[in-house]
Amino acid sequence: EWHAERVNRVKALEKQAAEINKRLDVLREKRDKAHLEADSAGTEATACEREIKALEGLRTSAQTVYSRAEAQIEALAQARDALELELGGLTGSDGKCPTCGRALQGTGLAKHRAELKAKIADLNKTIKEGVPPRVKSTLESIVHKIKQHAAHHEQFRSREGRALTTLKLI
Repeated sequence: EWHAERVNRVKALEKQAAEINKRLDVLREKRDKAHLEADSAGTEATACEREIKALEGLRTSAQTVYSRAEAQIEALAQARDALELELGGLTGSDGKCPTCGRALQGTGLAKHRAELKAKIADLNKTIKEGVPPRVKSTLESIVHKIKQHAAHHEQFRSREGRALTTLKLI
């Protein structure tokens, strides 16, 4: 009887040990997957950080080019305003110089007025075009890429955090 009871206990313990080993195997597999996931996500997040840093350098350069183009447009607008002011001062409609009052017959007033109007028209055209589209699109593209990489970075860090939490719970 004692021997039979012992054999039954050994069988029960062996069965219990087998169940525990199965659970351990499942936990080990989860741990290994969590380690791989944390490592993978961390590596990807680090790569995103490097790419974002490089893109931010490019964005700074592109923003500088964009700002210079805007400044050039502003300088052209100021030049146009000065020409319009000069043109406004060249009335001469009564045939006399607006400054000294002498007769303007045979002078180049009409030609000078036409030249000023042509320059103003050219400047208006350039000002209306504004910053070159290529400059704008380059800056916008870089900003878009930064946003994309930042979103991916956030996703990878989140995956890494979940994997590390899983490791802590195991």
